[in-house]
Amino acid sequence: MKRVRRFVLPVGCVAVLLASCSTIPSEFTKQVDQNLTFADAKRAPERYRGKVLLLGGTVSERTDLPGATKMLIHEHNVDYRYSPNLGGLSEGEFLVVVRPPVNPAQYPAGKPVTVVGKLTGVEPATGREPLPFFDALYLRSWESSSLSGERTYDQPSCQRIIGTSC
Repeated sequence: MKRVRRFVLPVGCVAVLLASCSTIPSEFTKQVDQNLTFADAKRAPERYRGKVLLLGGTVSERTDLPGATKMLIHEHNVDYRYSPNLGGLSEGEFLVVVRPPVNPAQYPAGKPVTVVGKLTGVEPATGREPLPFFDALYLRSWESSSLSGERTYDQPSCQRIIGTSC
């Protein structure tokens, strides 16, 4: 019996730790089309209109509107925790609208973010290719450690667009 208890406690602790590593609620990750990439959506946005993607990147610009926030995001692939891999390649930029508006201090230019969003089409851009446009279902910001250069993960700073508060 003693041997079983020594085994159960560590296994239980590991299970709790693994469950706590999930950084995007499953109610949102379950909606994501796992076979669709940002490159696909960018190449044929009309074909994939209405599909839900999970995207990462950094805020390039933010426009605060009455009742919404519109952000231009420089795309980066996400890692296993759904955090943007800022050292990796990028497929370009996309636009996301968040309703209700977000706290401007929480999402400044350069802030790493992860978005679960529904592709609603494209928005023409002056002097560059049209940008895929998403309605946010979920938005999360990330913190980086400036001292060690390693990424650290903050308590979720998120905007749950559909459902209860974070």
